[in-house]
Amino acid sequence: MRNTTVFTMLCCKNISDQLQLPRPLRVCVQLVFVVLVAILCGASRAEGIEILNPKIEAESDASYVLSSAAKIDFNPRLEDAVEKGIPLFFTLEFVLERPRWYWSDQSVAKASQTWRLSYHALTRQYRLTTGSLHQTFPDLASALRALARVHRWQIVDKPLEPGETLNASLRLRLDTTQLPKLFQVSASFTGSARSEWALDSGKYAWKYTVPAAFVTPQPAAEEDAALSDASFEEPAP
Repeated sequence: MRNTTVFTMLCCKNISDQLQLPRPLRVCVQLVFVVLVAILCGASRAEGIEILNPKIEAESDASYVLSSAAKIDFNPRLEDAVEKGIPLFFTLEFVLERPRWYWSDQSVAKASQTWRLSYHALTRQYRLTTGSLHQTFPDLASALRALARVHRWQIVDKPLEPGETLNASLRLRLDTTQLPKLFQVSASFTGSARSEWALDSGKYAWKYTVPAAFVTPQPAAEEDAALSDASFEEPAP
């Protein structure tokens, strides 16, 4: 980053000298270029969540499930928080809407689920909890891979019109409202303090066309094998 900044300042100096700008204006031009380079370099290393290839399947004519993956990049602040025993809560939100040209889109289905990511210093294991089930992992990377993967999550439990095209959206985010109060204050600040806690995929939107006829889905061998890698356990009393 330092070498890039020096190179940028030298280029700006040469350009401003060639344009024969007044010294105060040359300084301003150089500063603007340095700030832009810093922003672009920071963006290339930005942490966040990226939704990958969500897919809706019909289990029956009145039951639809969602499978998807995501890329989750933690920053050092979040890693440090987890390792110090602060649980992080992640919420996955799904929305299915019927488009209407004459009014706002009509809600067809909504679903959400929340995971609790925590670290236990005594066992040196990470735990991912959803509802009454939990999984344990030897490292953070394994826990994040499990968090990033959704397998046949039921999102609709009613009949849909065959052949109809609907608007679907999916969002995975760190729920800062469930942080301890002190960290909620930090997450509400502007600037770098807030960006450290801003882990959000944003809304990933796509079109879903309801199949004209229901076809019994065939289980994917690779997905079943992947699920067997991590066992679900009932929480200890």
